[in-house]
Amino acid sequence: MNFSYSSNWKKQSKWNISLFADDVKIIFEPLENGKIITKNEEIEINPSQEDIKFKPGFYAQISHFLENFVKKSEKKWPASDLEDHKKSIKLIEEIFLKI
Repeated sequence: MNFSYSSNWKKQSKWNISLFADDVKIIFEPLENGKIITKNEEIEINPSQEDIKFKPGFYAQISHFLENFVKKSEKKWPASDLEDHKKSIKLIEEIFLKI
């Protein structure tokens, strides 16, 4: 699968993200709303009521933090701990050495 991402950080208008792969395009414009476009369909990605009221994604991040860390419950994806990070760094180093 090919994947590409480009951005213009100095762009003065609202930010957007466009992701392109072989058979799919994902567009967030503005960042709060998105759509997944394939050959056969177009799926809207809409913000939750919490995202509308607060900063998009912020409510979910805080909820996740409270559930996983403050309440000390079992870590659920996408949470990770130090051991997960060590594994990721090792994998990145292995990939980097092969380039």
